[in-house]
Amino acid sequence: MRPGHLELRAAAGARVERVAAPLLAVAFFREDRPLRGDAGLADWRLCGRLSRLLAGGRLGGGGSAAALLTTGGRLRAPVLLVREMGSRRGFGLGRVREAASGLVASALRAGFRDVALSPPGGWLEPGAEPGALFRATLLGAAGALAEQGGPLRLALVGIGPADLASVLDAATPELAALPVAVELAGRGGFARTEPGPPGPPAEAPTIPGPAPGRQAGGRRPAVEP
Repeated sequence: MRPGHLELRAAAGARVERVAAPLLAVAFFREDRPLRGDAGLADWRLCGRLSRLLAGGRLGGGGSAAALLTTGGRLRAPVLLVREMGSRRGFGLGRVREAASGLVASALRAGFRDVALSPPGGWLEPGAEPGALFRATLLGAAGALAEQGGPLRLALVGIGPADLASVLDAATPELAALPVAVELAGRGGFARTEPGPPGPPAEAPTIPGPAPGRQAGGRRPAVEP
């Protein structure tokens, strides 16, 4: 794939543990105990590892805003990225876009270029317009790619190909303002603008040992084995 190129695909009908991608990205609200949505399902499949990180202060709050965890075969994706998206108070489509951007930026900084993304806060269904949640998620992801540079394969979890095509069409005016070319897998090219100058080459993904990594927010997320 070319720099500034976003290859988009749908991951519909798959439970979170069956989503096939090198990295699965999910988000959670600060107040959620237990975790909800796909973060809660991932925590259950991982026997409460996310809950233990939260309880130990190593994720969210005073700890890292995001963490990378190897899944040990309990999820089909070998690596899970989980990120706090603040409080659920005032949550809406703007926050969906912001959270999606943060997740994708964290994945790109960690060297991942093939990502499955669960729409942040999807179980709350923000926005009355059909497809609004996925449009905000797509725009957030594209914005992160525009800032970070490089190509990205992105699967949106929980939407079918036909609906994703409609979402992409609805997002066209805002995508046109970004230096990102978007292609929907199986439907052909959807170049919205000319890609910007190539970004720096991505580092190869590294999953270190038991020592936690540095905090996110411009830095690499913590990594748990």
